[in-house]
Amino acid sequence: FLFKDQHDTGTELYLTVPEEKTGIIIGRGGIVIKRIREESGAAIKQIISHDPRNEIFQIKGTLQQVDLARELLVQTVDGKDLTLHFTSETDHHDEGTEFYFTLPVERTGIIIGKGGTVIKSIREESGATIEQIKSYDHRDEIFKIKGTSNQVNLAKKMLEQTVDGTDLTLHFTSDMDQHIEETELYLTLPKENAGLIIGRGGIVIKSIREESGAAIDQIKSYDHRDETFQIKGTPRQVEIAKEMLEQTVDCEDINLQFTSYLDHHDDETELYLSVPVEKAGIIIGRGMVVLLVVLLIFKKNFF
Repeated sequence: FLFKDQHDTGTELYLTVPEEKTGIIIGRGGIVIKRIREESGAAIKQIISHDPRNEIFQIKGTLQQVDLARELLVQTVDGKDLTLHFTSETDHHDEGTEFYFTLPVERTGIIIGKGGTVIKSIREESGATIEQIKSYDHRDEIFKIKGTSNQVNLAKKMLEQTVDGTDLTLHFTSDMDQHIEETELYLTLPKENAGLIIGRGGIVIKSIREESGAAIDQIKSYDHRDETFQIKGTPRQVEIAKEMLEQTVDCEDINLQFTSYLDHHDDETELYLSVPVEKAGIIIGRGMVVLLVVLLIFKKNFF
């Protein structure tokens, strides 16, 4: 269970305890932790914790000293509604990992529990932080699990046990983008400038697609003088693609205008013109020539 090098120059264990339970380990005036230090011969001290809800104790000494200190600590909390979790030095210095999972809004109660009791219990027992983060899809909630590898793995296991027996299946990923609803931007620019975005043989636009992860496609333009590009992906992918496109034309004195999905579809409007019957010929023209010219120019159908 404990790591020991070939020369037994020292072994370390780390113990994480909820802040409100540390008194059980320390004792009034430090009497409990002092006794364990003396009986085991191990050095036991509190060290900085990056989680304000928990306190971390470092236990250091020979293999025998640390093992005895661990046994004494376990005995100390016996019957005190506190389960101790010890980790090795490697676990303690784990820089941390993150995982994400998504649940339909109406099913989040299974994970949270009445008054938050379920998710609170998982946080406390695993030592991982579990929080809801902003979702771009109102139908879903995104949860982030963060902590050491051991903490996160334990939290994942407990979450899976929580939904066991329901019709829910949890899918954990290390990439938050996989849980975010896609977004779209549209870019319209003059035909003569489209080559700057595309590049010879499509090399520029291909590079932007690959580096940003966004899909960039040319779509139908309502103005024969322009080309329209659709940029689609997660908010982060689209933002990266937008920045790269702007950088591409930075030296060409071209100001790119991006529009949202709604703006893009606001491409048509209507007006109605009332003309006395006897004057309609002026608008229509002989053989409808005037009306045909208007239709050709604006590519709009007035009927």
